[in-house]
Amino acid sequence: MDERTLERHRAVHALLGQGHGLLECAWRFGWALNTVKRCARAATAEHLQRPPRYRDTLVDPFRDHLRRRRAEDPGVPSTRLLAELRELGFTGSANLLVRYLNQGRADAARKPPSPRRLVAWLMTKHADLPAQHRDHRHDFLTACAHLTVLAERVEQFAGLLTERRGQDLDAWMATWLRVRRCCGRRVRSSTLARRLPSARSCRYRRRRAHRR
Repeated sequence: MDERTLERHRAVHALLGQGHGLLECAWRFGWALNTVKRCARAATAEHLQRPPRYRDTLVDPFRDHLRRRRAEDPGVPSTRLLAELRELGFTGSANLLVRYLNQGRADAARKPPSPRRLVAWLMTKHADLPAQHRDHRHDFLTACAHLTVLAERVEQFAGLLTERRGQDLDAWMATWLRVRRCCGRRVRSSTLARRLPSARSCRYRRRRAHRR
């Protein structure tokens, strides 16, 4: 994580915490509005890191073969794979193949979960998920800062319910509404956002908690 990204994230959240809007942040810093929005959406500076983009290499045409072989024999040595690729016409070096494998580019492609499945993962305690679902959920959230924020808010809301901390609901609602405004129309109208608690449902739950 470079220092510039850390400073940007810290500066934007400092102004937002003082009650300033996104447009004023962009005007003060002289940044594009989309840059300010990205910083505002990210709960931490680490969430601003984007997945690496790899260039095309000589190994790409043989990716399906590598995935099939690694699925059949997860422990197959790279020297064996190199010999097989040589027979198929691979002209690259052994270092290129090893680097390709270490980057995970030959790992089996995962099918993206449906919105319903992803919501179920978010609504389930992390420790209660099967190991493969935990890993898939982690990879999916790491690739999307929006979903990372949603997951954090869901966990916080679950804590309010299970620990009966109704006195903290107003602060949670204020934070959640601010996040929804920062994320823009795309998140407000998404399937995930519609399935998560609204301000109206939160007020209803709070009244029920007080009655108890």
